[in-house]
This record gives sequence, structure tokens and C-alpha cells, in this order.
Amino acid sequence: MRRMSRPYIAIWGVVVFFFFLNCHKKNPVSNSVEINYTTDGRPALLLVMENNNWLGGGIIETGFEMYRDKVLPIFSELFDVPVEDMQNLTLVEIVDIYGEAWQINEILAIAIPNYENVIVLTDRFARSTLVLDTLAFLCDEGYDIDLMFNMHGDSESIWFADGLVDIQEFTQTMQNENIFIRALYQTMCYGSDMIDEWEDIDIITVNGAKANNSFVIFSPIYFMELWVNGATFKDAVQTAYEMEIEKLESYQSTIPISQFLVTSQIKKNSVQKLGGLDKNLLWVNYPII
Repeated sequence: MRRMSRPYIAIWGVVVFFFFLNCHKKNPVSNSVEINYTTDGRPALLLVMENNNWLGGGIIETGFEMYRDKVLPIFSELFDVPVEDMQNLTLVEIVDIYGEAWQINEILAIAIPNYENVIVLTDRFARSTLVLDTLAFLCDEGYDIDLMFNMHGDSESIWFADGLVDIQEFTQTMQNENIFIRALYQTMCYGSDMIDEWEDIDIITVNGAKANNSFVIFSPIYFMELWVNGATFKDAVQTAYEMEIEKLESYQSTIPISQFLVTSQIKKNSVQKLGGLDKNLLWVNYPII
């Protein structure tokens, strides 16, 4: 199979065709064995992002409708979109049309200079089968794979574009196909409840929210910026969580953020937990497998 010499991005309407083969890497053995690292790696990033036209309703969407006239100018500046283009859209539509594209572009601006290969799967391409096939392809090509999931989920499953997939089924398929990923950063609700399944396949490091995660706008961008610039995975996750709170609170003078987006309960639910073989993994370190 031909090696790709520059980042290959599959995004929005681009159809990607791969010859997929099983990966021949073997996973690390167990927590009882010390992990050895090298700085000579081939980093690849797979970013999977899909909102599935759903935000869950509740206090956030209620707050948006109450303060629409004040929120839209903030979105306009953030997404670089005229207010008039969003005037008749729901919050879900704004997120799907403009928010996802903005966040993807922000992450790519950081990732592309650092990763040898970057692939984005969103909209109808954010299917579980295509995610697994893409991981298998990257693994077979000899990449050291980092994974970002910005999707909905619950304690037992991930909501891909083709439906809910049980986390145990998903990770077991990865193990059966000898797919190994180095790190997973995820924004899904109850992601911490899935850490055990990721640890079962010897992931080096992974995070997950305690319960319903509301801090998903800026934190993935902050995380990526921090991690590729020298922070440990653990510190990058925690600092990104804190930075999102600070960023949201900066809008308090315009809209009552503390009532809708940064309540004490939302903070508790969105707290990040860590797992894996090495929570202090540095981005420059690649496990010797």
C-alpha cells in the first residue's frame, strides 16, 4: 500500500476510498510491565465529530432562546458568520451547520503542523464501520494513532452517525482486528464509565466526563494546543476543562452564563477522569510495541 506523504483529510462531502488491511502491531501487554517509549514515531490523528442534530434539550437550549439576541452576536464573532444567517435557525441547527465546521477547522489548524496524517470523519461519514476501517488502515500503515471523539454517548455506548454502538462491542472489535491506538480524547457524556473498556485493550491514555458533559465547545481545541506543546495528557485534559469554564464565564457580562452553562452541577457532571496505562503520556512519546 502506498504511504501517504502529507496529511489526508476526509471531511464533509469528500468520499474516501481505502484498501483496508488488518494491523500487524501488537498491543502492550499489561499494567504490570513498564512501557518503553521512543520519540521517533509517525503520529496520526483521527477526529470523529457528529452532533446527530441533537443537544438534549433542557437548560442550555432554553437559555439560548431566552437570550437569542445576545448570543447570536457571540456566535457571529466566533464562527465568522453574519447574524442574519443564523437568525431563523435553532441552536441545534447552528451547531450542526456552523459550530462543527468551526471546531474542526480550529483543531486542524493545530493538528496538521504536528501530525503526519490527519483524517476527519463527520456527518454521514462518522459511522462506526468507517471509523473502524480508518483505524485499521492507519494502523496497517504503521502510524501511531491518536483518536478524538466529539459525539454523544452514555455509560455503555457511543452514538455514531449509523446509531448507538455498545462500547464493549466496539473495543472488542478493535482488539479482534489488532487495532491499537495510543490516546483517546473524548467529550461524550458519561465517558468515564467507558474507561474500563478502553483499558481492557491496553490504551495508553484516555479521558472521560463523570456524567453529562457540557464543556465541549472550547475544551477539545484547548486540549490539542496544550498536549502538542508539551503538557502531559492528564494536565492537558484538566487545564482544557478549566479553560473552557473561564472562557464561558468571560461572557457573563453579556448573558447570565452562570445560570445556564456554568452551574455548580454542570461543573460536577463535566469533571474529567483519566485512565489507561500512562496518564502522564507526553505527545512526543510513542510506545515501543
